[in-house]
Amino acid sequence: MNVMKLGLAAVLAVALAGGPAVAQKASRGQTKARPSPEMTADQKAAAVQYAQKLGYGCTLVESRNIGTSAQKDASGKVHTLNVFEIACSEGPGYIVAGAPDAAAPTTALSCLSAKKHADLAKASGERFDTVCTLPRNLDLKIATQPYPGQAGVACTVVNAEWVGKTNKDNADRYEVSCAEGGGYLLDVSASTTRPTNCLAAGAGGYQCKLTTQADQVKALAAISRSAAQACDVVDVRFVAADQKGQQYYELACTAPKPGFMMETTPAGAFVRSIDCVRASGIAGGCKLTDAAVIQAAAQAPLIDALKAQGVSCTVSQARQIAEESSGRKRKIVEYVCPERPAGLVAWLPASGTADFQTESCFAAAARSVPCQMTSKETLLSHLATVIKNTRVAATCSVKDFRSIGIAPAGGPIVEVACEDGRGFISELAVDARAAQRTQHCSTSAARQGERCEIPGNGKS
Repeated sequence: MNVMKLGLAAVLAVALAGGPAVAQKASRGQTKARPSPEMTADQKAAAVQYAQKLGYGCTLVESRNIGTSAQKDASGKVHTLNVFEIACSEGPGYIVAGAPDAAAPTTALSCLSAKKHADLAKASGERFDTVCTLPRNLDLKIATQPYPGQAGVACTVVNAEWVGKTNKDNADRYEVSCAEGGGYLLDVSASTTRPTNCLAAGAGGYQCKLTTQADQVKALAAISRSAAQACDVVDVRFVAADQKGQQYYELACTAPKPGFMMETTPAGAFVRSIDCVRASGIAGGCKLTDAAVIQAAAQAPLIDALKAQGVSCTVSQARQIAEESSGRKRKIVEYVCPERPAGLVAWLPASGTADFQTESCFAAAARSVPCQMTSKETLLSHLATVIKNTRVAATCSVKDFRSIGIAPAGGPIVEVACEDGRGFISELAVDARAAQRTQHCSTSAARQGERCEIPGNGKS
């Protein structure tokens, strides 16, 4: 959508086609309208009727009679149109033109549009004589103040400018800046007023002229005060909008506090905040907050929860794997710490200690909750140390393992594969620091115990 830069000839052409323009320019031989006396009641009614005919609602506040203009209709017939300026309580006023003759063209040009054309004409050394002069129409704040309310957004208009026409539905597009901070593009048609936040407009390629980035920060910071992560906001950006029009913004906070994303309604009302960890799937996630800060903020409550359970673990990394979907709905969290060489997975209740439990990565894998931060190489190395301390498998050079299940005593049961082809089934202690019982694959199978399934294992 481009700003319309129209000289008189183009404006009149639009007017003859029923578009929003009435203008006169003496330098091109047009008949300049002669002002008539104050408008009569019939003229006021006619002016409002012209506006309404084009779909513009107008509760008349002020009016003036500009004069007349000769214009052709689509068939080429010349009509004498009455030209009026009207100020309306619903928004910016108009210059309207029409005649009692039903065949005569009816046109309207918004006052802000007329001002834009006049400014563009002046900049190019041309004249554009038909502009609004009624006091209400000259005060842009008063003229456009109804529009934000019609669009459902909170905005006390500080400044306003007509931008142009939309390609989609030929709506008038205005830019407004707000005392609350921030600004909007407002697409105003006869039936609706649609808002677009200036941050969203910038993401779409239009840079608002009346609103600065600092204004946008102020506006979104005010909205975000309802968020659990509320902070001193230092930067903001528009992220995305979903199919329902819900909008997502990222807010950056004063260090060391991490930023977050915020969802708002199309009208800009707060819906929810989303920490940057959970927001990773929204249009590429957070960009304004350093990844290390995001990770540290995500880990802090997990580390605190483990400390509250009295577990000795100098945590270097932590991540939430999942949460139980039913029953106790405990958080399942993986930790890395030197005190737990076999890894640590904790099942954290929302409160209390009754349902708390920990297990090694061997046991977690048996529950289909595989560790990611404790590598298989680390677990192989630890298992090799444990197996060397058994009588039956002391000479096994461990090359692979498989978690099978959980023994009645609570420790993990693993299948161990050795480099020389031997294989074992070993029941480990709950913390996986030692082997409780270890037997050859063939022995376990003969005793109706667990069977070795790693390809080639136990054949020697």
